[in-house]
Amino acid sequence: MGLMCLAESYKIYRLYVEERLYTHPLFELARSDTSRVVDRNGASTRLNTSERDDPEAANPQVQFSEIRAFAGQGRSLNQAPPSSTPYQNMGMPAESRQAWLKRMEEDQAQRGKTVRELEDDRLMQKR
Repeated sequence: MGLMCLAESYKIYRLYVEERLYTHPLFELARSDTSRVVDRNGASTRLNTSERDDPEAANPQVQFSEIRAFAGQGRSLNQAPPSSTPYQNMGMPAESRQAWLKRMEEDQAQRGKTVRELEDDRLMQKR
């Protein structure tokens, strides 16, 4: 089993060096079916006829940022809730909590409307 794993690893490494990794059954997605080409006529998508794997992006498009848990927001765990009733306002002022609840009720009512009611509302707004 060990020799078989070594032989397969060597085969995969050789395909990787030759940039033909897509020919191995486990790495079929190393080469896409289409390629994006930008030339003097603009950008276009063409069938990928190259016999090589897709090049790896030198600069990844995903930007990484530092994650900081509990960066000074929220309230301390050992602190009592702001009101006598536990979690009554969830740390929000009463006005903003009421506005939030009203907005949630309006959204729920909007989702429950039929298509005809939505069309009637839209026509009334145009007037």
